Formats: sequence, C-alpha cells, structure tokens
Amino acid sequence: MDAVVTLLRRKGVRLTRSDLTSAETFYGDLSVKDIRDSALTKRATRVAELVPPSLRERKTGQAPPPLFDPVLVRMKRDCFVLVGFEVHTLYDRRGSVVEYVQSWFVQTQDSSETDLPPD
Repeated sequence: MDAVVTLLRRKGVRLTRSDLTSAETFYGDLSVKDIRDSALTKRATRVAELVPPSLRERKTGQAPPPLFDPVLVRMKRDCFVLVGFEVHTLYDRRGSVVEYVQSWFVQTQDSSETDLPPD
C-alpha cells in the first residue's frame, strides 16, 4: 500500500500538536507481516515496515525503523494510526538495545487530506 507515514513520537514521547507540523514524514510501500526473529524476541513477531520507492520516484531516501507488534488504534476513510515499538541498537561497547513506543499516522498517498492525526 502506497502510504505517507508521520511519526507521532520522538524517543517514546508523544509530540505536541504544534510539533506535529514539523514531524518526520516518510513515503513508501507499507506492509504488515509476521516474521520469526529468534535474536530479538525468540517468537513470531508482527512487524510494520515502510519501504521507500525506487530511486527514480523517491521523495525521501529514508525509512522509519520497523514498528514491532503494531496495533490499529484509530481509523478513518483514508488514514489510520498504528501503535507499536521500535528497536534501536546503541553503538557503544556493550551494544545495548533500546525500545521506544512509537505511533505512526498513516495516510494513503492519494489522500487529499492533510489533517493532523485524531486525538
């Protein structure tokens, strides 16, 4: 599904309404699937991923970190909110892993709505 994803949190903290106007936005193909990741959780895990379009069509070269155990919490005709957690590896001597709660506001690319996500 072609989608526009806006991140609603930064390091697990929900952005304010005024911060959402400058929040990170990503474009790409959204998929939700089950994976078997023995290193991370040692169980089957549902994951949402946004894959940027090809270089020719790309509007941004980045993608947000995958969203693990996503849950659909709100939905309208052409937008919805997924909540889950993202995993970050800290590149220090210990190679620590940090997990943050994250929310994705997802709009279809052909959506004419530019509304902020529902509360």
